[in-house]
Amino acid sequence: MALERGTILHDAYELTEAIGRGGMGGVYAARRLSDGLRVAIKLLTPERAYLREATERLRREAIAVRRISGARVVHALDVFEDPRFGIGVVFEYLEGETLEDRLRREGRLALPDAAPIVEQILEGLAAAHEQDIIHRDLKPSNIFLAASASGVDVKLLDFGVSRLPREQGFESLTQRHQNLGTFSYMAPEQIGMASTVDSRADLYSCGAVVFRLLSGELPHVARSMGEFILSKRETPARSLRDAMPAPSPGVGPAVEEFVARLLAMQPADRFQTALEALVAWRAATSPSDHSGRQ
Repeated sequence: MALERGTILHDAYELTEAIGRGGMGGVYAARRLSDGLRVAIKLLTPERAYLREATERLRREAIAVRRISGARVVHALDVFEDPRFGIGVVFEYLEGETLEDRLRREGRLALPDAAPIVEQILEGLAAAHEQDIIHRDLKPSNIFLAASASGVDVKLLDFGVSRLPREQGFESLTQRHQNLGTFSYMAPEQIGMASTVDSRADLYSCGAVVFRLLSGELPHVARSMGEFILSKRETPARSLRDAMPAPSPGVGPAVEEFVARLLAMQPADRFQTALEALVAWRAATSPSDHSGRQ
């Protein structure tokens, strides 16, 4: 059956419009019938709606975000099973845009605009990692810039391929040589080995996001996907300074060193926790460290 405006799901939610679509499914704005609250509902595509792995991943996404405390992760309000459309997860409705949307419009951001965004991304990762939840697909389209009275509130989205703690009884859904995530932002050790990564893979992805945020480019460039993967596995990321457009203000050595450490090829050479990276980012972007070069 078609998902059209006015469709009632689970006898509880009325769809009002489609607001996003991906390979696994779509996100729809809806109204909760009991009180009129505006919400966002994530549903699988019809061909995936009853596949075990797809439905389990969506269910686990709801579990993941409910376990993570703090304001930097989108809140899940409900999970339901609709007899026509399968599993649905109800999220808080957010006003704003993704970081991908903003970068496509503006190209890149100046450090003063980027600094609070990166700080909040790291706060979100720290909250997730505290619960032993690894995102595994951090990228600009999964980072939402929600409008607020105080400016911008960052919300991490799409924990659909996240890894939940196995010691708490969550069976792995990832095959040993399976790829999960997005190659452009993926840590080298995650390529073909998504089941084995730890929180430091998220930190690498964060480094790739910061690199693009400040320079407008990705840390690795290549002419083909095969060349790109080989480069990421065998070659260190280029320096942020080399990728910055000229002429443009520099970002200072402290920020360059911060990004380089996040993008280290070996996990042991990166920051070891999101909290450690957060402290370093605040220090690198404090007024006393704004020593950008022309």
